[in-house]
Amino acid sequence: ISAGNLSAAAAYIADCTHVRNRRQAIGILTGCIGLGGIVGAGVSGWLSRISLSAPIYAAFILVLGSALVAIWGLKDPSTTSRTTDKIAAFSARAILKMPVLRVLIIVMLCHFFAYGMYSSQLPVFLSDTFIWNGLPFGPKALSYLLMADGVINIFVQLFLLGWVSQYFSERKLIILIFALLCTGFLTAGIATTIPVLVFAIVCISIADALAKPTYLAALSVHVSPARQGIVIGTAQALIAIADFISPVLGGFVLGYALYGVWIGIAISVAIIGLVTAMIYLSKSSVLIVKPETE
Repeated sequence: ISAGNLSAAAAYIADCTHVRNRRQAIGILTGCIGLGGIVGAGVSGWLSRISLSAPIYAAFILVLGSALVAIWGLKDPSTTSRTTDKIAAFSARAILKMPVLRVLIIVMLCHFFAYGMYSSQLPVFLSDTFIWNGLPFGPKALSYLLMADGVINIFVQLFLLGWVSQYFSERKLIILIFALLCTGFLTAGIATTIPVLVFAIVCISIADALAKPTYLAALSVHVSPARQGIVIGTAQALIAIADFISPVLGGFVLGYALYGVWIGIAISVAIIGLVTAMIYLSKSSVLIVKPETE
């Protein structure tokens, strides 16, 4: 039931913000989601000392509170003029027929497939190949990396994205994201020391933090307000498919200890996304100079 929350919230932000500020606004949204995940996990652990059911009741109260805030605090944007027939007729197939949306979705799929290959199998890869203080890379060391990744995501989305958006266009930021991904994947694959591994994690974490706000804002720019929710929701559904397939493929590859193949697939898919963005999202391309209006 809650799967559409991010899509609906991103579409609402797109309705209420100017194009120049939209990327930063969506970044604040996703950053707050990440911050809530970290704080919520800590509070849940504390409440579980009282009772195992206490976190469930607390979650129910928070969900109820958020629903009440949404009902009473969010107003329908006056600029939207939707008709049910038009929205219903705008299917996923129609979305993929639009060149600019098709390119952006391909770029998104490349990013999240490559990132899913990396993130889902990183613990296995590190425990099999990386030595820290004379011991295999274990859960404690991995928890430090995951904590650092979460902190970087929140910092980038809440603070850094607004500054970056002042100097990078949509196309340049997407290229930067893939450049950071490729650099991070390659560095992680050859890392033998903690500083090198940390550099790889920082590159990948920054790229992932920049990704979703950038892609969702780019999608919203090229469709009319009445269709933003459907387009963002469809993109989220396709991302979920990539998030499902990539860990399965990654696990199969690492099951044969093919570490080079695993990181090679992630880098190759990221390069495909990078090349696609550079070619089809160029400044002279008609794909990005004529956003849809209604």
